[in-house]
Parts: sequence; C-alpha cells; structure tokens
Amino acid sequence: MESRLIALVKAMHQKFGLENTEGPSHLPAEEKAFRIAALQEELNEYAEADDLVKQYDALLDLIVFAVGTLERHGFPLLPGFTAVMSKNTQ
Repeated sequence: MESRLIALVKAMHQKFGLENTEGPSHLPAEEKAFRIAALQEELNEYAEADDLVKQYDALLDLIVFAVGTLERHGFPLLPGFTAVMSKNTQ
C-alpha cells in the first residue's frame, strides 16, 4: 500500500517532470545538493521561527522535501518508516 504522502508528492513531481521511473537509484549530484540545501533552509526557518504559524509552515515544508527526496530516490516510505518506528518503540 502506498502512502498518501508519497502519492501527493508523486503528483507534484509529475507536474514538474520529476517522476522517478527507475526505482531505487542515486540522485544526480546537482539535485542532491539542491535537496540538501532546501532541507537545511527549512530547518533553519524552523529554528528561527518566532510564532506557531511559521513553525508549522517550516515543518510541513521539511516533510514535503524529505518525502520528495525519498520519492526521487525511488525509496518506499511506509516500509522504511514502519521499520524505524518499530525500532524506536521497542
């Protein structure tokens, strides 16, 4: 079963011609650098946010970039997320 988050991000990627058609794969160096910078920017925005709306926005943007990066790599969200949560709740 595919996560609704991945489905929404895939739809956005398709709109911009960024869909992953290869399955799990490395990202081109330029795209990886862009995604790292975007994630860092959102993390910085969260750190500097002085109200709840800005914090909320930054956290949502972090999720979009993180899930988008998983999708671009061709990594499935739910199996990995479930495994991490299982380990963290033991």
